[in-house]
Amino acid sequence: MRRAARGGRVALPADPGQPVQVIDSRDLARLVVQLLIDDRPGAFHAVGPA
Repeated sequence: MRRAARGGRVALPADPGQPVQVIDSRDLARLVVQLLIDDRPGAFHAVGPA
């Protein structure tokens, strides 16, 4: 969010109508670390419902 607020170029989906969910990389890192600690292999969705 801060990067977008500063202006300049940011990566966005090719289709402006496509939904976008902004996530905090610290939250994602916390999730990944916890999954590693808990030894929970597999695929996980890191986003919320639409």
